[in-house]
Amino acid sequence: MRNHPVKRFGIPFGMFAAAMLILWLVVSQPRSDMLPATPRARDVPFGEMDDFTYTRTVNGEAEEEIMAQHANFYQLEQLVDLQGVQGWFFADGRTSTISSGLGKYNLQTHRGSFNGGVVCRSSDDNVLHTPQLEFDTSTRQLHTDQAVLLEGPMFTLRGVGADADIAIKKVQIHQNIEATLWQSNQPR
Repeated sequence: MRNHPVKRFGIPFGMFAAAMLILWLVVSQPRSDMLPATPRARDVPFGEMDDFTYTRTVNGEAEEEIMAQHANFYQLEQLVDLQGVQGWFFADGRTSTISSGLGKYNLQTHRGSFNGGVVCRSSDDNVLHTPQLEFDTSTRQLHTDQAVLLEGPMFTLRGVGADADIAIKKVQIHQNIEATLWQSNQPR
C-alpha cells in the first residue's frame, strides 16, 4: 500500500487540479480598472427639468429669482446645474439681472456661479461683462478672477478680477485697470 497508484498519482494530481482551479478563478475575474465606473450621486441627476424657475423669498419679499432653459438637480448636494440662465437679484430697492450660458446654484448655501458670456446689468444701467462670475446671495456679493468690463453711463472700466455688491453700486477691480471717463453729453 506504500506505493499504491492512488497515493502516488492521486495526491499530486489533486494538488495540480486545485492549483489550476485557483489560477482559473484569479485570471477569469475582470480587472477592476476595466469595470465600468459606478456612478456617484453627483454624476446622476435626481431630476431634470426644462423651463426651470427658482424664487427665494425672505419675510415674504423676493431675494432672488433664477430661471433656466434646462436644469439638472442633484439632491445630495442640493445643487442645480443650469443651462441658458437668467437671474434677478433684489437688494436695497434695486434689481440686478444676470444672464449667461451656464450656471450652478446651491439651494442650501445660496451660492452659485455663472459661466460663459456673463452679463450683469444693474437698475442704474451699470453693465458688468465677464466670462465667469460667482455669487453669494446671503452676503449679497459677486466675485470673479477673470477679465472684466464695467460700463456705466459716464465711464468704462476694464481690468482683471473684481468684487462687487449684488446691486453693482460698489465695484473693486483688482488689477490691470484701464478707465475711460466722459461727460454725460458725449457718446461712448
